[in-house]
Amino acid sequence: MLASSRSIGIKTGGLALLGQLSSGLILGLSTVIYAVSYAALMFSGTLSSYIPYALTITLITAAAGGLYGMLSEEATFVNGPDSNTSSVLAGMMVALSATPLPGVQPLHAAVALLMVASVSTALTYLLIERFGVARMVRFIPFQVMAGFLASTGWLMSSGALNIIAGTPLSMDGLAALVERPWRPELVVGVLLMIALNWLTRRFSAALVFPTFILVASVAVNLVIRQLCPHSPACQPDL
Repeated sequence: MLASSRSIGIKTGGLALLGQLSSGLILGLSTVIYAVSYAALMFSGTLSSYIPYALTITLITAAAGGLYGMLSEEATFVNGPDSNTSSVLAGMMVALSATPLPGVQPLHAAVALLMVASVSTALTYLLIERFGVARMVRFIPFQVMAGFLASTGWLMSSGALNIIAGTPLSMDGLAALVERPWRPELVVGVLLMIALNWLTRRFSAALVFPTFILVASVAVNLVIRQLCPHSPACQPDL
């Protein structure tokens, strides 16, 4: 009986360990993929030449978030890059690149903006916790929160379209689409969106998202670099 109980305990512990390892792998892979995506979103347009710096910044942020979750008193905390803040920062970066400062390189201005936003956000959270005013969030009207989330979705959609085909949700983007309506990259994006929607309705989203992004990224890059390298629609700089 004792041996049987030990065997059951070992099997249960092994399954728990396997579950923890798989969860950690999925979360880690998702964090890296999201970090790369948000880097491309924030450093788009005239800042796209600084993508390597953006990747370094977002990956460091992801690593810091992982360490915070590991060292925090609450073991269930999961930290990493966030779509809401990244989309808002992307809008600020676009405004910054549109009005360059004399004598200041765009990269230096972008990094300074990210640093100021990060430090001010951290200080705000610290003051909220220090003075115990977190309950004030209850007094924020629902319309304000809904408007913020709607604008975040707009920025994410506009940034994604700008990354895919250089056609953001703006008058300039609409004019570019009318001037050159045939955009196979947009067709591919819509097909991938439909496939992702179909998969998430039938399987766990926690498993579908990282797997889908990884497989789709490899497939798209393979097509761009091997099957149609001379087509204007398949150029990597689009």
